[in-house]
Amino acid sequence: MQTQAPERRTQHGRGRRPDSGQDRAEQRGKQPRAAGSCARRSEQETARWAETVVTRQQRHHETGRGGGEEEEPERGRRRSRSRGDAGGRSRRAASEGVKQSERLRWRLHQLEKERLELTSNHNQELCRLQAELTRLRASVERGEAQRVELQYQLTDQEEALEESERRMMELQREREKAEVNRRQANEMKYLTEREETSRREKEEREAEGGGERKEGGEETLIMCQLSNQRVKCLESNVEAALAVERSVQQEAQCSMELLRERSDATERALQW
Repeated sequence: MQTQAPERRTQHGRGRRPDSGQDRAEQRGKQPRAAGSCARRSEQETARWAETVVTRQQRHHETGRGGGEEEEPERGRRRSRSRGDAGGRSRRAASEGVKQSERLRWRLHQLEKERLELTSNHNQELCRLQAELTRLRASVERGEAQRVELQYQLTDQEEALEESERRMMELQREREKAEVNRRQANEMKYLTEREETSRREKEEREAEGGGERKEGGEETLIMCQLSNQRVKCLESNVEAALAVERSVQQEAQCSMELLRERSDATERALQW
Protein backbone atom coordinates (compact mmCIF):
# COMPACT_ATOMS: atom_id res chain seq x y z
CA MET A 1 0.00 0.00 0.00
CA GLN A 2 2.79 2.42 0.72
CA THR A 3 4.51 1.57 -2.58
CA GLN A 4 1.38 2.38 -4.48
CA ALA A 5 1.00 5.75 -2.81
CA PRO A 6 4.04 7.34 -4.43
CA GLU A 7 3.12 5.81 -7.78
CA ARG A 8 -0.31 7.28 -7.50
CA ARG A 9 1.18 10.52 -6.43
CA THR A 10 3.58 10.48 -9.35
CA GLN A 11 0.87 9.46 -11.75
CA HIS A 12 -1.38 12.08 -10.38
CA GLY A 13 1.39 14.60 -10.71
CA ARG A 14 2.20 13.44 -14.23
CA GLY A 15 -1.42 13.46 -15.22
CA ARG A 16 -1.80 16.97 -14.06
CA ARG A 17 1.31 18.29 -15.71
CA PRO A 18 -0.47 19.20 -18.97
CA ASP A 19 -3.06 21.01 -16.99
CA SER A 20 -0.37 22.81 -15.06
CA GLY A 21 1.39 23.56 -18.34
CA GLN A 22 -1.76 24.95 -19.77
CA ASP A 23 -2.35 26.95 -16.68
CA ARG A 24 1.17 28.19 -16.73
CA ALA A 25 0.78 29.00 -20.43
CA GLU A 26 -2.32 30.89 -19.61
CA GLN A 27 -0.62 32.68 -16.77
CA ARG A 28 2.49 33.56 -18.72
CA GLY A 29 0.75 36.49 -20.12
CA LYS A 30 -0.19 37.63 -16.67
CA GLN A 31 2.97 36.79 -14.56
CA PRO A 32 6.67 37.05 -15.32
CA ARG A 33 8.82 34.05 -16.24
CA ALA A 34 10.82 34.05 -13.04
CA ALA A 35 7.73 33.30 -10.98
CA GLY A 36 6.81 30.34 -13.21
CA SER A 37 10.26 28.76 -13.00
CA CYS A 38 10.34 29.07 -9.18
CA ALA A 39 6.96 27.37 -8.93
CA ARG A 40 8.08 24.48 -11.10
CA ARG A 41 11.25 23.94 -9.08
CA SER A 42 9.32 23.95 -5.81
CA GLU A 43 6.86 21.36 -7.11
CA GLN A 44 9.68 19.11 -8.30
CA GLU A 45 11.53 19.37 -5.00
CA THR A 46 8.36 18.58 -3.09
CA ALA A 47 7.75 15.46 -5.17
CA ARG A 48 11.35 14.29 -4.70
CA TRP A 49 11.19 14.85 -0.99
CA ALA A 50 7.96 12.85 -0.72
CA GLU A 51 9.46 9.95 -2.66
CA THR A 52 12.58 9.97 -0.50
CA VAL A 53 10.52 9.90 2.68
CA VAL A 54 8.36 7.02 1.44
CA THR A 55 11.43 5.01 0.40
CA ARG A 56 13.09 5.48 3.73
CA GLN A 57 9.93 4.45 5.56
CA GLN A 58 9.72 1.25 3.52
CA ARG A 59 13.36 0.36 4.19
CA HIS A 60 13.00 1.06 7.86
CA HIS A 61 9.83 -1.00 8.06
CA GLU A 62 11.44 -3.97 6.32
CA THR A 63 14.55 -3.76 8.45
CA GLY A 64 12.54 -3.51 11.65
CA ARG A 65 10.35 -6.47 10.70
CA GLY A 66 13.31 -8.75 9.96
CA GLY A 67 15.25 -7.73 13.09
CA GLY A 68 12.12 -8.15 15.19
CA GLU A 69 11.69 -11.74 13.99
CA GLU A 70 15.31 -12.52 14.83
CA GLU A 71 15.26 -10.80 18.23
CA GLU A 72 11.87 -12.16 19.33
CA PRO A 73 13.30 -15.20 21.30
CA GLU A 74 15.95 -13.02 22.87
CA ARG A 75 13.29 -10.56 23.88
CA GLY A 76 11.22 -13.38 25.38
CA ARG A 77 14.19 -14.64 27.33
CA ARG A 78 14.91 -11.12 28.50
CA ARG A 79 11.31 -10.64 29.48
CA SER A 80 11.22 -13.93 31.40
CA ARG A 81 14.54 -13.10 33.01
CA SER A 82 13.37 -9.62 33.92
CA ARG A 83 10.14 -11.10 35.25
CA GLY A 84 12.13 -13.60 37.34
CA ASP A 85 14.42 -10.87 38.57
CA ALA A 86 11.43 -8.68 39.31
CA GLY A 87 9.75 -11.55 41.19
CA GLY A 88 12.93 -12.24 43.17
CA ARG A 89 13.35 -8.59 43.92
CA SER A 90 9.73 -8.33 44.98
CA ARG A 91 10.09 -11.41 47.20
CA ARG A 92 13.28 -10.04 48.71
CA ALA A 93 11.66 -6.66 49.20
CA ALA A 94 8.66 -8.35 50.83
CA SER A 95 10.88 -10.42 53.16
CA GLU A 96 12.94 -7.36 54.00
CA GLY A 97 9.74 -5.42 54.63
CA VAL A 98 8.51 -8.16 56.96
CA LYS A 99 11.84 -8.23 58.79
CA GLN A 100 11.88 -4.44 59.01
CA SER A 101 8.33 -4.42 60.38
CA GLU A 102 9.28 -7.12 62.91
CA ARG A 103 12.32 -5.09 63.96
CA LEU A 104 10.19 -1.99 64.27
CA ARG A 105 7.60 -3.88 66.32
CA TRP A 106 10.35 -5.26 68.59
CA ARG A 107 11.88 -1.81 68.95
CA LEU A 108 8.46 -0.34 69.70
CA HIS A 109 7.87 -3.04 72.30
CA GLN A 110 11.26 -2.32 73.88
CA LEU A 111 10.57 1.41 73.93
CA GLU A 112 7.18 0.82 75.50
CA LYS A 113 8.77 -1.47 78.09
CA GLU A 114 11.47 1.13 78.84
CA ARG A 115 8.81 3.80 79.11
CA LEU A 116 6.83 1.71 81.59
CA GLU A 117 9.97 0.99 83.61
CA LEU A 118 10.90 4.67 83.65
CA THR A 119 7.37 5.60 84.67
CA SER A 120 7.41 3.01 87.45
CA ASN A 121 10.82 4.17 88.68
CA HIS A 122 9.69 7.77 88.50
CA ASN A 123 6.56 7.00 90.51
CA GLN A 124 8.56 5.06 93.10
CA GLU A 125 11.10 7.86 93.40
CA LEU A 126 8.30 10.41 93.66
CA CYS A 127 6.60 8.39 96.43
CA ARG A 128 9.90 8.03 98.25
CA LEU A 129 10.62 11.74 98.00
CA GLN A 130 7.11 12.61 99.15
CA ALA A 131 7.48 10.28 102.14
CA GLU A 132 10.88 11.79 102.91
CA LEU A 133 9.41 15.28 102.61
CA THR A 134 6.57 14.34 104.95
CA ARG A 135 9.04 12.86 107.42
CA LEU A 136 11.21 15.97 107.27
CA ARG A 137 8.21 18.22 107.76
CA ALA A 138 7.13 16.18 110.78
CA SER A 139 10.69 16.33 112.11
CA VAL A 140 10.76 20.09 111.61
CA GLU A 141 7.44 20.43 113.40
CA ARG A 142 8.70 18.25 116.26
CA GLY A 143 11.91 20.28 116.39
CA GLU A 144 9.92 23.50 116.47
CA ALA A 145 7.74 22.17 119.29
CA GLN A 146 10.84 21.02 121.17
CA ARG A 147 12.45 24.41 120.60
CA VAL A 148 9.40 26.19 122.02
CA GLU A 149 9.33 23.79 124.97
CA LEU A 150 13.04 24.22 125.60
CA GLN A 151 12.70 27.98 125.28
CA TYR A 152 9.95 27.87 127.88
CA GLN A 153 12.06 25.65 130.13
CA LEU A 154 15.03 27.94 129.67
CA THR A 155 12.93 30.95 130.63
CA ASP A 156 11.62 29.07 133.65
CA GLN A 157 15.13 28.04 134.63
CA GLU A 158 16.37 31.60 134.23
CA GLU A 159 13.60 32.76 136.54
CA ALA A 160 14.47 29.97 139.00
CA LEU A 161 18.12 30.97 138.77
CA GLU A 162 17.25 34.56 139.52
CA GLU A 163 15.15 33.37 142.47
CA SER A 164 18.05 31.23 143.69
CA GLU A 165 20.43 34.15 143.39
CA ARG A 166 18.01 36.31 145.35
CA ARG A 167 17.74 33.66 148.04
CA MET A 168 21.51 33.31 148.08
CA MET A 169 21.81 37.02 148.68
CA GLU A 170 19.27 36.75 151.50
CA LEU A 171 21.19 33.80 152.92
CA GLN A 172 24.36 35.81 152.70
CA ARG A 173 22.74 38.60 154.67
CA GLU A 174 21.39 36.08 157.19
CA ARG A 175 24.81 34.57 157.46
CA GLU A 176 26.35 37.94 158.10
CA LYS A 177 23.75 38.60 160.78
CA ALA A 178 24.41 35.18 162.32
CA GLU A 179 28.13 35.92 162.28
CA VAL A 180 27.50 39.21 164.09
CA ASN A 181 25.28 37.46 166.63
CA ARG A 182 27.91 34.79 167.15
CA ARG A 183 30.57 37.36 167.77
CA GLN A 184 28.27 39.11 170.18
CA ALA A 185 27.54 35.81 171.91
CA ASN A 186 31.23 35.07 172.19
CA GLU A 187 31.80 38.51 173.60
CA MET A 188 28.91 38.05 176.03
CA LYS A 189 30.24 34.67 177.02
CA TYR A 190 33.67 36.10 177.54
CA LEU A 191 32.22 38.94 179.59
CA THR A 192 30.08 36.51 181.57
CA GLU A 193 33.03 34.28 182.30
CA ARG A 194 35.04 37.30 183.27
CA GLU A 195 32.22 38.56 185.45
CA GLU A 196 31.86 35.13 187.01
CA THR A 197 35.54 35.07 187.75
CA SER A 198 35.45 38.53 189.27
CA ARG A 199 32.38 37.58 191.30
CA ARG A 200 34.09 34.57 192.71
CA GLU A 201 37.09 36.59 193.56
CA LYS A 202 34.86 39.19 195.15
CA GLU A 203 32.98 36.55 197.13
CA GLU A 204 36.17 35.19 198.38
CA ARG A 205 37.25 38.63 199.44
CA GLU A 206 33.88 39.28 201.06
CA ALA A 207 34.03 35.98 202.87
CA GLU A 208 37.28 37.03 204.20
CA GLY A 209 36.05 40.59 204.87
CA GLY A 210 32.90 39.83 206.84
CA GLY A 211 29.15 39.55 206.63
CA GLU A 212 28.47 43.16 205.66
CA ARG A 213 29.35 42.47 202.14
CA LYS A 214 27.01 39.52 201.90
CA GLU A 215 24.17 41.55 200.37
CA GLY A 216 26.40 42.99 197.65
CA GLY A 217 27.48 39.50 196.74
CA GLU A 218 23.88 38.36 196.35
CA GLU A 219 23.14 41.25 193.99
CA THR A 220 26.20 40.41 191.99
CA LEU A 221 25.09 36.79 191.82
CA ILE A 222 21.68 37.80 190.56
CA MET A 223 23.26 39.95 187.86
CA CYS A 224 25.51 37.12 186.86
CA GLN A 225 22.57 34.76 186.56
CA LEU A 226 20.72 37.26 184.38
CA SER A 227 23.80 37.66 182.23
CA ASN A 228 24.08 33.90 181.90
CA GLN A 229 20.45 33.63 180.85
CA ARG A 230 20.96 36.41 178.32
CA VAL A 231 24.02 34.66 176.93
CA LYS A 232 22.18 31.36 176.69
CA CYS A 233 19.35 33.04 174.81
CA LEU A 234 21.84 34.60 172.42
CA GLU A 235 23.57 31.26 171.96
CA SER A 236 20.27 29.53 171.21
CA ASN A 237 19.38 32.27 168.73
CA VAL A 238 22.77 31.98 167.08
CA GLU A 239 22.47 28.20 166.88
CA ALA A 240 18.99 28.48 165.36
CA ALA A 241 20.22 31.04 162.84
CA LEU A 242 23.15 28.80 161.98
CA ALA A 243 20.84 25.81 161.55
CA VAL A 244 18.55 27.82 159.30
CA GLU A 245 21.55 29.06 157.37
CA ARG A 246 22.88 25.55 156.91
CA SER A 247 19.50 24.25 155.71
CA VAL A 248 19.02 27.18 153.36
CA GLN A 249 22.55 26.80 152.09
CA GLN A 250 22.02 23.10 151.41
CA GLU A 251 18.73 23.83 149.66
CA ALA A 252 20.36 26.55 147.57
CA GLN A 253 23.20 24.22 146.67
CA CYS A 254 20.74 21.53 145.57
CA SER A 255 18.80 24.09 143.55
CA MET A 256 21.99 25.31 141.91
CA GLU A 257 23.01 21.77 140.97
CA LEU A 258 19.54 21.07 139.56
CA LEU A 259 19.57 24.30 137.59
CA ARG A 260 23.05 23.54 136.31
CA GLU A 261 21.95 20.09 135.12
CA ARG A 262 18.87 21.55 133.44
CA SER A 263 20.95 24.25 131.79
CA ASP A 264 23.39 21.67 130.45
CA ALA A 265 20.52 19.55 129.13
CA THR A 266 18.93 22.60 127.52
CA GLU A 267 22.19 23.64 125.88
CA ARG A 268 22.71 20.13 124.51
CA ALA A 269 19.16 20.06 123.18
CA LEU A 270 19.59 23.45 121.52
CA GLN A 271 22.87 22.36 119.97
CA TRP A 272 21.16 19.20 118.63
